[in-house]
Amino acid sequence: MEIKIAIPASELLLELTDKKYDPSISLYMPTHRSHPDNQKDIIVFKNLVKQITESLREKYSEKEVQHCIKPFEFLSQNTELWNKTLDGLAVYSGGDYLKVIYMQMPVDPLVIVAQRFHTKPLRRYLQSIDRYHILSLNLDRVQLFEGNRFGVSEVELHSEIPKTLTEALGEDLTEKHSTVASYGGTGGQSANMHHGDGGKKDQMDKDTEKFFRIISQAIEKHYSKPMGMPLLLATLPEHQNLFHKINKNPWLQKEGIMFSTKFMQGENMAEMAWGIMQKHFLLKLKGLKGKFEQAIGSSNASDSLQEVAKAVAEGRVETLLLEQNRIIPGIILDNNSGSVEIGERIRPEQGDLLDAIAEMASEKGAEVVVVKKDNMPTESGIAAIFRY
Repeated sequence: MEIKIAIPASELLLELTDKKYDPSISLYMPTHRSHPDNQKDIIVFKNLVKQITESLREKYSEKEVQHCIKPFEFLSQNTELWNKTLDGLAVYSGGDYLKVIYMQMPVDPLVIVAQRFHTKPLRRYLQSIDRYHILSLNLDRVQLFEGNRFGVSEVELHSEIPKTLTEALGEDLTEKHSTVASYGGTGGQSANMHHGDGGKKDQMDKDTEKFFRIISQAIEKHYSKPMGMPLLLATLPEHQNLFHKINKNPWLQKEGIMFSTKFMQGENMAEMAWGIMQKHFLLKLKGLKGKFEQAIGSSNASDSLQEVAKAVAEGRVETLLLEQNRIIPGIILDNNSGSVEIGERIRPEQGDLLDAIAEMASEKGAEVVVVKKDNMPTESGIAAIFRY
């Protein structure tokens, strides 16, 4: 059996919502990065598989149950899988489909056996409200990272984006300083220097400006504009000033990381970036809560499951807020009317109603935001702001 390790991405979320199996099994659990703690993860995993087995037996024959459990038994015996874990693990299995996801975020232990995959924890991990890009910019190296509160990972640059000043300017580059070298340790002590005639400094500055303009436009075109994520610049202070001067990308943040990420460890980069972006995140959350409170006063919002589901089906929901660890058993009976049935507990025939509403809301173009209970403006686990 082949294990497909997937990278958490918006495309994966679309894939999971598109696939529906009978049953669709979703498993989430916290994991550890190092020995011996990661060895205990297998015990937690096996206990969750027991829960899956019990849930399956409510509806399926013993032969069907054993067939569904087989992929999870295979995973439990795969040593390589458990030696590479990060902070969280997600497994999606149904029919001949099996995806394993390493997450840079701890998740609560949870299994859901239903008619669709349970994606709310993944939505929280991927949601744009706390995601951002870091543009690491040096004259001899361009890198792009994507991050959230849990960590950062490098993004493969689009083929149209040059990775060095030389590659960007080609024949237009001033000949006598076409070689670029880097030196330095950490912080503001790091620098780039050109080898060439000191009298060419003005031309060198013009080349740098051209290079930055090309990078700024390319990042906006291929990443910022289509994804709408805030952009942090990580480079030397003198390059920060020049880049901001020529930049027209509205997603670039005023505050940046004031030295090159090439001399940083990933954990340090993530910590510095989230120190900047947390203020942006909290401000947006505060704005959404205020907008909801104002909208509900004019009957342009709701915290009722039935009302919200109906509004989602009609395409009237602009923003949907969901409580992170809240599970409400139920099912959407009719996607056209939004009628729902609320159950007493999770069963294979149903699932998490909040997750089903979130999936439909995404398909209708609503912004879906998963937040902790303390950040919810309601007690019902759901809050919707209407377009009209």
